[in-house]
Amino acid sequence: MGARKNSVSFATVVTITGAVISYGVGAGFASGNECIQIFGSWGEDVGWAVLGAAIVLALGGIGIYLLSYELQLRGSEEGYRVVGGKGFGKFVQIFTGIMLLLNFLTMFAGAGSLINQQYGLPNWVGSVLVGIVTFVSLLGGLKSLEKVLGSIGVFIIIYLVVFGVIALATTTPDLDNIYGAKEAVAAGEIMQINLFALPPFSWIPGLAEHNNAFINGVVYGAEFNFTSFPFLLMLAQRCKSKKEAVVCAFSGNLGYMFCVCVSLIVLMFNFDCIMDPNTYEMNPFPTLAAVTKLVPALAWTYAILCFLGIFTTISGYLFAVDEMVFKENVTSRNSRIFQIVLILIGICLGGVLPFSNMLNVLMPIRGAIGILLIVLVFIALAKNAKEKRSTKSEEIPVSATEN
Repeated sequence: MGARKNSVSFATVVTITGAVISYGVGAGFASGNECIQIFGSWGEDVGWAVLGAAIVLALGGIGIYLLSYELQLRGSEEGYRVVGGKGFGKFVQIFTGIMLLLNFLTMFAGAGSLINQQYGLPNWVGSVLVGIVTFVSLLGGLKSLEKVLGSIGVFIIIYLVVFGVIALATTTPDLDNIYGAKEAVAAGEIMQINLFALPPFSWIPGLAEHNNAFINGVVYGAEFNFTSFPFLLMLAQRCKSKKEAVVCAFSGNLGYMFCVCVSLIVLMFNFDCIMDPNTYEMNPFPTLAAVTKLVPALAWTYAILCFLGIFTTISGYLFAVDEMVFKENVTSRNSRIFQIVLILIGICLGGVLPFSNMLNVLMPIRGAIGILLIVLVFIALAKNAKEKRSTKSEEIPVSATEN
């Protein structure tokens, strides 16, 4: 019995890690846009941003998986109720749904920008293509989606590692460009996430000037846990032991952070090519520009990888929102209609929404709520542990009396 409690399935860990990476990659990460705005824009201070993100990703992921495992949560609605109570929990759930929908639209915008940058086609082409692929993939339900995401996630890791090695072996980092990242931000050539520049923080005079790399990393890690909360709760249901839940949480979230670091290597070693020479603004997909510089003949393969990342994230977001609305009936007729409507909205708006600007505004908002959510998760875990200890202490006198 003890062995079973501490058992860890390697297959489960790999599948969940792959699914988490696939879910998180999306247009923001695969494009390199998020990586530049959160990490690369800090130049020589990038390490502090990476440290902040890694700490929050690890802690938040472990907390969410343990919450789902310890309380045997049956869905995201129950999870939000546990962490926020009936009233505030419902508010956080609705807010999460809204943010996921906005993320959903951002991914369609990313697909449009990708096809436009790589092939020069209108943005709507990429939006339509990813919409069709997404709906077909969702017909099989969560188990089918989890397998697809898990497989693509493993492929993404292998691909990024290969290009990371190529970047290290064939390119000498241009330190002038790396150190000049902050000046590029000041000149408006590169966007940088600044939580303190948004209300209500911006109402405090001078606070926006105190933004730093470590805070940006914390925002990134919290934002990921916030947007993936419903999905992580569902994945955690597969864990058969407490130890397996912790290992899966650690492996999934830090596996994702590993991909971020590899992408950063490719970007920072080729920082000079991420800017559009015609507009002097950052390319919507800077990583694609870097890969094009490194191995021009294989640029199309990275474009496919980006498209797969966008597809997996759209699928994950759509399933998470669908599960919030229809709960147990995610394969019902109304659920399918709901999915089709959302995909059509994404296609219509994805071709006209400004991809980089949406990331810059939405990420810090989601990150702020994500920090609150992680705190509430650990409060819920502490409360559950206290109740368990209280129950055990009450049982002792009863058994003593019986004897």
